[in-house]
Amino acid sequence: MRPPLPVICAISSRPSRRLRQRRGLTLVEMLVAMTLSLMLVLAVSQVFRLIGDNVLASRAVLEMSGQLRGAADRLQKDLDGLTVPALPWPDTASGAGYFEIHEGPVWDMGLGAVDVPLTNTLIYSHPNSQMETSFGDFDDILMFTSRAKGSSFVGQILGTIDLTNPALPRLLYDPANPVRNTIESQYAEIVWFTRFNDANQNGLPDPGEVTLHRRTLLIIPNLDLTQATVQAMTPGQFYAANDLSVRMTSPGGGVWTKVANSLEDLTKRENRIAHRI
Repeated sequence: MRPPLPVICAISSRPSRRLRQRRGLTLVEMLVAMTLSLMLVLAVSQVFRLIGDNVLASRAVLEMSGQLRGAADRLQKDLDGLTVPALPWPDTASGAGYFEIHEGPVWDMGLGAVDVPLTNTLIYSHPNSQMETSFGDFDDILMFTSRAKGSSFVGQILGTIDLTNPALPRLLYDPANPVRNTIESQYAEIVWFTRFNDANQNGLPDPGEVTLHRRTLLIIPNLDLTQATVQAMTPGQFYAANDLSVRMTSPGGGVWTKVANSLEDLTKRENRIAHRI
């Protein structure tokens, strides 16, 4: 018998139609893939944004808490050195200093009474003045004299101190060459107050628009302020440039001179900062 002939299969070098169709992505598939990718990127960015916002909020809370603790600690230290018993009324002859809380015209309930006049100007008008708010009062002032616990109080002066006579140091100020220096004292007149900066011009003390401030005025009763250039400064100019507790006195003839305060002087309200004679 003749052996069977071998079977020869013809293999085409051309790929099948199905293989030709799966060689790449269609335009629709690419658009779908890009859309899904963009949605994934958007989701990831939103997650990172939320995480970032939470981190910033947490950091702001920590910073605010730290500032509040710092202010509370500073106020507590100031009050720890209070030089006068906080009982009305201290004897002015005792020379112990003072403790005073000034209640401004704006009040706590609703941040002020309706139409409170101040120098013919309405400083605050609120339609819901009977509603209690969480912001509180913002025009009260806390003033008192304090004795330093540990380190001395430190303040700035515009000028230099002449110690030729150590028992009577003299403040020297040269307008042509103004220089700033620091000075220390164990006693100080301290003022805590707030300022309202209406940034959005809506007439309301919104968060961040009321700031707490502290001013320290050193009590150096033997400080000589008789230099002519020092006396030529207005009270506003002097207080803006020097952290010193002084009072204005008149020897007569309409002449006013600056004199350094002592604790005894400050028991009289007219000698304190922010009081007119």
